[in-house]
Amino acid sequence: MGVFVHVVPSSGKDLRADHVMISDLLEIEKAPPGKTLRDIVQMTVPSDGSGKTWTVYAGLWRVRGDGSGSPCFHAGSTQDKQVRVKDDRLELGTFTVP
Repeated sequence: MGVFVHVVPSSGKDLRADHVMISDLLEIEKAPPGKTLRDIVQMTVPSDGSGKTWTVYAGLWRVRGDGSGSPCFHAGSTQDKQVRVKDDRLELGTFTVP
């Protein structure tokens, strides 16, 4: 399995970080079961990103299979916001670049 992070602007090209190591340290297959993992991904918004709203998505994909996304599902809500699932990815939030 691999992890993907897609950062989608209100217009223009997506930023993508598809990877197979959790925070460049741990292969997903070697992760301890029942533990919460934190994946840190560094991305830079391009200089033409000003004035755009960006939506952050994440999910899992089959690296060694057909490359498709692994199905994900809604498992509840976080605080006051419902978690949105679309195209086998979770919407994590949005931000606007001034």
